[in-house]
Amino acid sequence: MIIQKPIETDFMGVLNLKSTVETNLDLCIGCKTCVDQCPVENAIIVSQNESGRTIVQTNSDYCGRCGRCIGVCTEKARHYA
Repeated sequence: MIIQKPIETDFMGVLNLKSTVETNLDLCIGCKTCVDQCPVENAIIVSQNESGRTIVQTNSDYCGRCGRCIGVCTEKARHYA
């Protein structure tokens, strides 16, 4: 199921607005596994920089802070901040 509007709770229903999910761009390899696991459409923004490297960032307006993207990142590039 894909949720198409901003949500305010994590996957356990706990309000989690104090933290955000960030990407360490030095560690991120741009595999987009986090995008595939995210239950919220538009919560992760994928773009490319001028050299063609894939950049993965969180759209905090939509991110539910469930942590799924953090759990599946093999490079440990995503974290709560």
